[in-house]
Parts: sequence; C-alpha cells; structure tokens
Amino acid sequence: ARAVIKVNKYAPIKPSNKNITHVYQYDQTNTSTKCITGEEATCVEISPDTYSPGTIIKYKVNDSLEKYFHVVSDNGDTLTLQQRENTVNNVSWNSTSSNHSTGPLVALASLEDATKEWTNVLSQSYTMGSTIFKTNPYTGCNKSMSCTQNVYTLPERTAKARMLTVQEAQSLGCRQSQRSCPVWMYNYLSISTSYGGTENGSDGAYWTMNTDVDYNTETIKQALRLYYNGWVSSGLLSTTGVRAVITIDK
Repeated sequence: ARAVIKVNKYAPIKPSNKNITHVYQYDQTNTSTKCITGEEATCVEISPDTYSPGTIIKYKVNDSLEKYFHVVSDNGDTLTLQQRENTVNNVSWNSTSSNHSTGPLVALASLEDATKEWTNVLSQSYTMGSTIFKTNPYTGCNKSMSCTQNVYTLPERTAKARMLTVQEAQSLGCRQSQRSCPVWMYNYLSISTSYGGTENGSDGAYWTMNTDVDYNTETIKQALRLYYNGWVSSGLLSTTGVRAVITIDK
C-alpha cells in the first residue's frame, strides 16, 4: 500500500530567510489573539506572502543575538522593520551647540555604533534630502506632519540601521492626536501603558530623522520624535531614545 503523508496545512511555512525565526500576526484589538510584543501567549504564528505593517518578526541580527521587530513596509523582496524597543537610550539628536540644520548626527552615530555588528541585516544607503521615504525626501516637517522643505541635507550614508522618518510614521497612521499611532510604535516608552501600551521603558520618546520647521530659529531648535502618548511631537535637541529601522531579505 502506498504510504499517506499527512500535512498540516495550518502549520506556518518558514520564510526563506533563515534568520527569521518567528513571524506573528500583530493584533492590538482582539483579546483571544492579542499580540503586541510577540511574547503574549495568544500570539498567532503566520507565514504571509505579503507582510502587513506591524507584523512581528523575531530575527537573528547576528549569529548570537535575536531581537523583536515590527514591519514598517513590505518592499517586495525585502522588508523594512523597526525594533520593538529603543535600541539606544538617552541620546541627543544633535549636539546642543549645533544648529539642527546639520542633521541628527549624534543620534545616527550612536545608532550606527550600536548596530554595526548586526551582520545578518542588509546595509542601507540613503541620502537625506534626496532619498524619497514614502511620499517625498524632505527633512523638515511642521507640527501637522506636512514635510515640504529641506532644513538639512546629508551626504550619502551607508549603515546597518537608520531612524524612522515622519513620512513613514504618517503612512502607518500617526496623526497629531494622542494614541493615533498603532500601539507597537509607542510601546516600551516611559509611561506608554497610560495610553494603551503594554510595556513601559526608560525614555519618553524616540527620535525621527526630521526637524520641526516651526521651531527653527536662532533661539529655539527642535526635532520631531515619536512620543509615549502615541503621536509625533517636537522636542528640544536634548536626550531621548533611538529605535533602529533595518532592511532584511524576506
């Protein structure tokens, strides 16, 4: 008699990228399938052809280190992901003595140093002021999240990680109202649990790549950040967190 092989059609199919160890369906609404961090007992493991924003991926950034990430965008052959929690804590956007028209040089340098050993992550090359993120390349945005001008530009930069842009945050649902961003974007910030989050962290926010054009004077210079109450707000160029945005193969 011919042997019959039983196949569980509901078993998740492993992605071709062997460094993706788990993929979970993001769900901040339903009690029975709630999955915001990837570590809830109710998380459902999936194997999508197209990855929706927020999808949780547990990923081996190198041969000895695994991190949790959320999908920012599915680019076809690659995925853009953001780390679940802040990669670096308590770092300035730029030095306090510098004009923010020179860009987030301190924050980027700190992030690049923290992720330089992430050998299983693709290197990204981008030019701030020229590379289009979602809708446009502009580095300056107002408090309504309209990005229409370059406050700063930078030469091409190649690194394992960068920071989120306001244009990407807007595409994910962030608006100028509290809790407009999905929970995963502001979870693991200082008092995020007061605004629907599930985990608190040490920093109250994390930096984006963009400046605030409404605060670009000789005396007041601010950059935009993702805040613990679930929206994008401006802040002085002091210290807060940085969250890695990476690119990987599917």
